[in-house]
This record gives sequence, structure tokens and C-alpha cells, in this order.
Amino acid sequence: MKASMDKYITLTKIYLKEYRVHKVSVFFKLVELPLQLILYLFLWKFIARTSPVDYSYMVLYYLLTGLLSLSYPFLSIALDIQDDILEGGIANALVRPYIYVMPYFCKYIAWMCIYSVVYIPVVLYLLVFHNITLIQVLLFVVSSALGMLIEFLTWFAIGLLSFYFGRIRGAVRIIAAVKAIVSGSLIPLSLMPVSLQTLTKLFPFRFFTYIPVSNLLEAAKVSASLLSIASALLWIGALSALSCLLWYYEKRNLQASIS
Repeated sequence: MKASMDKYITLTKIYLKEYRVHKVSVFFKLVELPLQLILYLFLWKFIARTSPVDYSYMVLYYLLTGLLSLSYPFLSIALDIQDDILEGGIANALVRPYIYVMPYFCKYIAWMCIYSVVYIPVVLYLLVFHNITLIQVLLFVVSSALGMLIEFLTWFAIGLLSFYFGRIRGAVRIIAAVKAIVSGSLIPLSLMPVSLQTLTKLFPFRFFTYIPVSNLLEAAKVSASLLSIASALLWIGALSALSCLLWYYEKRNLQASIS
């Protein structure tokens, strides 16, 4: 167990060094959030002139959704897996001393260590200068961590579908567009028609941004928040099982083809 942990910690450190080498790229990723937020501020300031919109709430909402949306480019995971499968790099996974998913996961952990430069100050700012309790912060941290894991597993499973369908870049773009709508990244789900809000519950996307942000900004009942966390855990279990089935079934076919 310790040997496995040391191995993955070393892998995470390698990705940290890789990010430090490309300092300019990291810098632009970190400043993308405030630049994106400025555009949203102008948009909602204009909307607030003609509609009864809580401008301060929308500012905080887009600050947090932007923070979560830019935490890691999960969509690229599916495309990287597609390239591995179509270009034959997937065969290398059979001889590596770790399971296929771990490099992607370690790279994500490495990025979050760097991204905490933005992430932690934002949460502390909301805690100190806004009427937000420690319970709300705790629910936000837990639900956002679960949401990120759900998003990671979702794109990982979609990437593995390349075993069956070949190139999935077009499908990935379509799914990303649907995700932007039903995750609450474009507009809060509470502003959508009730029928559309109900439809979003059929997808895991609402756990990516809307539920964590709602847990932080709205003093919802703890029971409702715990129910959403339980639902998130069910999605994690289902997506983990799906990913394992896709990987191990095709791994056997791949080993048979190589031998």
C-alpha cells in the first residue's frame, strides 16, 4: 500500500514540475477567471437595469461557477484517451506499474495544488466579507470535491467509449455544450422553467457547479444538502462501475489482440 502511495505521490510531483516549467501557460490559466468574471459583470449589470435581478448574488454566483469551471480542463481527458486508443498508446498502459486512470488523476491533483492560489483566497473572502457560515463553506467544499470527481469520472468514461466508436471529438463537443446549460454554468438553474429544472436531475452535470455554489450562497436546509451529497455519491459509484466495466472488458480484448 505504501509503495503504491509513494508511486502516485512521485507521479503528482512530476506533474507539478511540469506545470512550473510552463509558467506563462499557468499564469494565463490563473488570470482567465478574473477576465471571464469581468465580462459577466458587464452582462448582468446591463440585465439588472431592465429585470429584477439580484446583481450582487449574480456576481458571486459567476465568481464561483467560473472558479469551479476552470478548476481543471476535464474535457481534455476524454480527448487524450481517444488519442491513446486510436494511436496505440493505450497498449503502454498494460506494462506500466500503475492503473491507467492514475496519471490523469495525479495530473488533476497537481493542478489543484497550483490552482489553490486562486481557490482558497476566494473562499476566505466570501467567509470574511459576506454573510456565509462555516457550515455553508463546509458543504461547499464537500459538494464541490464530489462534483469534480463526478466530472472527472464522466469524461473518463466518455473517453473510454472510443474503444467502441472511434473518434468521439464531435460527441464530446456536443456533450460539453449540453453540460454548460444543465450544469448552471451559463445561468442559474433556479431561473430556468420548472420542467427544464426537473430534466437536469437526470444528468450528473448539476453536481459540477450549481449544487456546490447553491450550498455556499443559499442557506438551504442541511437535510437537503445532505441529500444532494448522497445523490452525488450514488453517481460516483455508478460512473466508477461503468468506467471499470469499459476498461477491463476492452483491456482483455487488447491483451488478446497483442498476444
